[in-house]
Amino acid sequence: MSESQHQAILQALTKGEIGRAESLCEAFLRSGGGAEGLYLMGAIQSLKGDKAAALRLIGRAAALLPERADIAYNHGVALRETGQTAAAAGEWRRTLALDPEHRDASANLALALDQLGDGAGTVAAYAALLERWPDDRDGLYNFANFRQRADDYSAARDLYAKLTEKHPDFAAGWINRAMLLKRSRDWDGAERCYRRAIEADPGSAQAHFNLGNLLLARGRWREGFAEYEWRLTLAGYAHPEWRVPEWNGSEPAGTRVILWGDQGYGDAIHFLRFAAAVAGRGHRVYAVVKTELRSLAATAPGVEAAYGPADDIPAADAQVSLASLPHRLAIDDPARFWIGPYLRAPESGRPVEGAGLKVGLAWAGDPRHPNDAHRSVRLEELAPLLEVPGASWFALQLGAARERLAASPFAGRIVDLAPAMADFAASAAIVNGLDLVVTVDTSMAHLVGALGRPGIVLLPHIDCDWRWRDEGDATPWYPTLRLFRQDRPRGWPAVAAAVAREIAARAR
Repeated sequence: MSESQHQAILQALTKGEIGRAESLCEAFLRSGGGAEGLYLMGAIQSLKGDKAAALRLIGRAAALLPERADIAYNHGVALRETGQTAAAAGEWRRTLALDPEHRDASANLALALDQLGDGAGTVAAYAALLERWPDDRDGLYNFANFRQRADDYSAARDLYAKLTEKHPDFAAGWINRAMLLKRSRDWDGAERCYRRAIEADPGSAQAHFNLGNLLLARGRWREGFAEYEWRLTLAGYAHPEWRVPEWNGSEPAGTRVILWGDQGYGDAIHFLRFAAAVAGRGHRVYAVVKTELRSLAATAPGVEAAYGPADDIPAADAQVSLASLPHRLAIDDPARFWIGPYLRAPESGRPVEGAGLKVGLAWAGDPRHPNDAHRSVRLEELAPLLEVPGASWFALQLGAARERLAASPFAGRIVDLAPAMADFAASAAIVNGLDLVVTVDTSMAHLVGALGRPGIVLLPHIDCDWRWRDEGDATPWYPTLRLFRQDRPRGWPAVAAAVAREIAARAR
């Protein structure tokens, strides 16, 4: 093996000259580069993005040089890159057996075991990592996150405390520590941590946005909505499609303003109440929302017309996202903006037929929501509600959760209304035909509230949305809704029992 050839390849790679490195490596292999040449060529193919070739070449090198920890480690990386996480973990175990000081292998092994769902193995791997490198920033951070996801708040709290002590300029550590404190109802501690994150990284959109959510949950509306604006700079967030200035409220009468939905269905329903305030300044208001919401959005006071994303949208002079309206309008008291129901269902809706108290039920939201594991409930956990005499039940559930209804013990006791819920206007007509709706925190809660209909909202203990605040059974945003909260994580049985008593009282 030519040492000069080997060094030339490494120098080319250091300079980012991938093509030259490949040519040199081909010559190296022809001159007898052997396993080392295969390893280097595998690294080059990885840099070129050919993961399959990289895995094949590095795998051959690992078989020929089983004593090389660096090759075993990169074989694990190549395996992970091709989706073979379990095999990658095996190679990183082998790496550590060859070289116990291989820090990256130790860190990657812990991450891989977490991804594989091996809880005990993950704990052991992080313990080994932090025993050898007790101040390792990423190790502390990832292990704390693992503990928080496992609801082991005590262990997570200690890890985050050490992380932020040893790495005070690491904004992500302060952010996740704040999230844990918020979940633990330590609001002041969470706010301090978010502000420390902002000190460490003043431009952290995530820190500002999370702080905004916290302040809104505490009813600090003006300051909270100002911080909430940072969502617009989050990676991957929606941006306006119209090359017109952002509306700020100082425009002259007659200004044509597009209000566009930048979040989910429920958010759009919630913020549509502010269209009237924009129109009240003499502006012409067009709402641009998801297609399923278009017809209902057109009924909001102040909205001249509503459009879907694919519609021919008229020319405008200004635009603003719906969720930015509270900040632009300097909202400091939600009650001032409740003028009664602000969305209207079509009058041609089909009557809902049933005996006694007619109750609609939505038990799950979009599974892609980051807090869906806590906010959605299994239908079986709501069984006490269905035992209440004098009530007829109607499913208002869409998506995958609806499909489970047919196979549940309640299939014959709940009338499935999903086929009639073609869009939100049709859903609104159904809601108007019910006496009460019971729903988790999803778009259905906002729909019922915006229509001014009686509703019960089932709220999670963890990461409850700011609109519902952190305590109490009422919200200023929707006066006709009553809130029932978990008193601990996964505490749906107590909630179901309380709601069953409420429904029994209404059904008498």
